[in-house]
Amino acid sequence: TTNTITLNNPTRTGYDFTGWSGSGTGTTVTIPKGSTGNKSYTANWSLKSYKVTISVGTGLSAGVSSINVSYGSNNTVKITPSAGYYLSGASCTNGYTTNASTGTSATAAQTITISNNSKDSVSTCTFSATAITYSISYTLNGGSVTGNPTSYNVTTNTITLKNPTKAGNDFNGWSGSGSGTTVTIPKGSTGNKSYTANWTIKKYDVSISVGTGLSRSASSIKVSYGSTNTVTITPSTGYYLSSASCTNGYTTNASTGTSATAAQTITISNNSKDAASTCTFSATAITYSISYTLNGGSVTGNPTSYNITSAAITLKNPTRTDYIFTGWTGSGLSSASTSVTIPKGSTGNKSYTANWEEFRHSISSVGNTVCVVNNNNGQFCIGFDYYKQKSGSTSIDQSVATSVANTMYNDWVNSLGYPPTSCTGRTNTVGIAECSYGIYKIVAHSDGIVYSTTGTRCVNIIGANSSPSYTTCAGNFYY
Repeated sequence: TTNTITLNNPTRTGYDFTGWSGSGTGTTVTIPKGSTGNKSYTANWSLKSYKVTISVGTGLSAGVSSINVSYGSNNTVKITPSAGYYLSGASCTNGYTTNASTGTSATAAQTITISNNSKDSVSTCTFSATAITYSISYTLNGGSVTGNPTSYNVTTNTITLKNPTKAGNDFNGWSGSGSGTTVTIPKGSTGNKSYTANWTIKKYDVSISVGTGLSRSASSIKVSYGSTNTVTITPSTGYYLSSASCTNGYTTNASTGTSATAAQTITISNNSKDAASTCTFSATAITYSISYTLNGGSVTGNPTSYNITSAAITLKNPTRTDYIFTGWTGSGLSSASTSVTIPKGSTGNKSYTANWEEFRHSISSVGNTVCVVNNNNGQFCIGFDYYKQKSGSTSIDQSVATSVANTMYNDWVNSLGYPPTSCTGRTNTVGIAECSYGIYKIVAHSDGIVYSTTGTRCVNIIGANSSPSYTTCAGNFYY
């Protein structure tokens, strides 16, 4: 009498109901009204399979876009990082999990297991990658540079290395992960990079400038940065090296001063200066002394020093009262000389000694002439006659006296070639004939006496109106 019964279908998590079996089959089973007998039914099931969407980001690839995973079971998917990437993240929705290895070392392809974990739902598994950061290292070997990166990744734009600089060196280029003076890391590159800067030490031109009195072994030399080189500087005869200087911080070890007369091999130091230089060397003419030993004489106007550029010097001869200068002896003279010249271009200290002979005079008479004779091969003579005043019976008129004096002047002889400075003849109440030569003077007076300029009586004239006779001073006398 029971009304028709329609069985309610059962449910089971993770399974699909496929139908009843037993007293009835199918997914819709009824027991019609009026039926009889015991009934038994068995529910039949099939395990659910869920779609898992596979989502990968930049730098990853997967062979499929989705997989199916059965309830309570798992399935696999292969995830491959691109060059320059590592698998950095793996996650699934709705409670699914993976066994993915992530991190900077996860650069290789992985077959990853996705587990359903008895979750009655679909899922999306998302895998993400991160670009690997690669290092860029530099060995600059003393150089410096700014602006070069120390890291990059596969997405970095192309990098062109800036070249370093180093004082005193030329950059020869990079070596290592790239070579040359222009090195780039193209976009998409991978791997750590290392670069080494290579250098050549600079050589600088050093101009060598020398002044008058110097010569040089070279007009220019090369000096390496931080190093030295040499040049030979030679003073000319009569000069010494008086100064040495260089521009732009260069220095020399030159010896300067009055003793620096020999050639020097001079070291020029760069002192780590990144510049060329000019080194200037100057000389000064050596001052030589001229000394005199005058031995009682005197002279003015002779220099006491000279140098190689001085004009020729002719020594002035000294004088000494009552002495004859017989000449200089000394530097460069083999015997006494009264004419000494130091030619232009001479060198060395000079010393000269004045030599003398005592001046001796003697008085002599010949006829009506009185002479002073000296030991310098000279004589000074005066002619005269004895005459009385007008009251006397015998006299010589003025014209005769004048004629005598002029005759003396014209007959004057002296080996030195000097004429008398004055020579006059005249008569008056006392007749006088007078003549001078240099420091010598004799005067013939009508009183019969010949005087020296000091008034000393030297010659007595005895007799009158006829050829006179003379008495001279004994021997020589000295003025």
